Amino acid sequence: MEEEDGVINVVQRWDSLGLLEGLPIQEKVELAQIYDNATRLLLAESTLRKIPRKVSDTMDEIFIPICRRLYKRVGPNFDLENMMGELLGVVVKDLKTIIKSNPKEPEKNPVVEFCINFADTYEDDLTNKNILNDEEYKKKIDELLSNIGDILLNERIVSYVSDEDDGYKLNFSGVQKNKQQTRFWNQSVAKQLFDSVLSKINKGF
Repeated sequence: MEEEDGVINVVQRWDSLGLLEGLPIQEKVELAQIYDNATRLLLAESTLRKIPRKVSDTMDEIFIPICRRLYKRVGPNFDLENMMGELLGVVVKDLKTIIKSNPKEPEKNPVVEFCINFADTYEDDLTNKNILNDEEYKKKIDELLSNIGDILLNERIVSYVSDEDDGYKLNFSGVQKNKQQTRFWNQSVAKQLFDSVLSKINKGF
């Protein structure tokens, strides 16, 4: 019970800052714990290494968006301690480059660009283990496109799609709508399935 209360407190703390907005509850729990652990690692490293204030301020600005983007890419399947250590090493070494604007693209925020690039290219043993091979990827994409077609072309209203052991199952509503309303509703269900499946595919599920 105490452990459960602790998890709730962690989620509430980060949610109150708007850093878990728009996520389902399970993802909020996972990401809040990642934020919490990353903060502890950063504080410990800052104390041990006596990191300069400018580096520390930059880390405060970038580790949260990097954690969120990396989580979106692979879920919790990454080595947080390794990632934070690598990130700190890069920031200490290349701080001037990270914060320097590109005169050719002044509209781009260099820190944001750094966060995107770091999160999208970071790899460790856990991230690599969850990457689908070409055959697995093609199979999942084929299944997704088949399901999307079944939803979009269905003459009945698909209330929701459930994830079964043997694939996705369409669940139908007993409500009758005209053709346009049915198409509009099923398009929204198809979009939700598309986003959900791609997110899982990117995480290696």
